[in-house]
Amino acid sequence: NLPEPVVRGRVGFTCDPERKDQLIGLVYKALEEFVDQPDLAAELLANAKLQLTKTYEKESRSNTFWSSEMRNHLYQGYQDWGYLEDFPAMIGKIDVMDLKSYAQQYLLTGLRMEAVLLPGENRIIE
Repeated sequence: NLPEPVVRGRVGFTCDPERKDQLIGLVYKALEEFVDQPDLAAELLANAKLQLTKTYEKESRSNTFWSSEMRNHLYQGYQDWGYLEDFPAMIGKIDVMDLKSYAQQYLLTGLRMEAVLLPGENRIIE
């Protein structure tokens, strides 16, 4: 049941509407810099992995976590619980080259949609 054939990601921020184009450009520039020099993100990745592991360890002790996972397994038709049992080990195996590959395949060259929500007149649609 893993990996899923669909990948979704999101980059979001709030800003002065006048700066939206500049900031969107900076997002793409940061992604390109990461692909060119992935080792610069090693410390960020280490911190993210630590946080994900701590969160998993805390949440997996709750009934809500497991009832949610049971629902997801039933709804999605998953047959294997291995990814939950092996989550910390799976997270531990991710390295900056994995992230570089992901960024190249999905963030820089994959199908994407940009949406900009701007302030405007409040209207009720009936």
